[in-house]
Amino acid sequence: MSSLVTLARRWPLLCYFALVYAASAVALLVIGAPRLDGSGGPPIASLVMFPVMVIAAAFTGLLMTALTEGKQGLRQLGTRLTRWRLRRWWLILCIPPVGILSVQALLSVTVSSTYAPQFLVFGIAAGLIAGFFEEIGWTGFAYPRMRTQFGALSGALALGVLWAV
Repeated sequence: MSSLVTLARRWPLLCYFALVYAASAVALLVIGAPRLDGSGGPPIASLVMFPVMVIAAAFTGLLMTALTEGKQGLRQLGTRLTRWRLRRWWLILCIPPVGILSVQALLSVTVSSTYAPQFLVFGIAAGLIAGFFEEIGWTGFAYPRMRTQFGALSGALALGVLWAV
């Protein structure tokens, strides 16, 4: 067990991404891949996969923070998660919904009409909750280390690519 803790402390980012990707792969194997062609009825696999992946990102971020920084690190993570400084940058929050709607519109035209964008209150609530959980891992644990290692912009761009994977 101590060798795993040593590994996590020596390579925290590598361990974080390996654990998050492994959790997603296990969920994919157990639940099954969602169908992207619009056939097969409601996308139950997608509805199950999504929460598993965001909870895995949050749990892994908390675990890695505890392993690498202890209780003090967990307190600092909690402080960063509750300290909001939007100022004039609140428009950045519009990027994900606009991106999702754009992809859905494109898929509805090119793949199947089942991807047509819809307004669902449940979807908004699920997105907000999922976003909170994802932030614990991706921007709560991974980004501060990537910013230190690569700089703010390069770290953010690299994290965006790794998140998209």
